[in-house]
Amino acid sequence: MIVIIRPSDKSTQRNLVDILDEMKIVDIKRYMIAKISPEEVEVLKRDNIYND
Repeated sequence: MIVIIRPSDKSTQRNLVDILDEMKIVDIKRYMIAKISPEEVEVLKRDNIYND
C-alpha cells in the first residue's frame, strides 16, 4: 500500500507530524507528501469535509 498525504493550506506543522506518527504506528512503509490541488479542495468543500 502507498499512502499519499496531501495537506491543505490550512494544515499546521503539527498536523503533518501527527500523520507521520500515524504512518509509523500502523507500519506504512511507503508514503509521499504532495501538494493538494485547488480542484481537490473544491471537492472536499462540496462534500463538507474541508475544514475552513
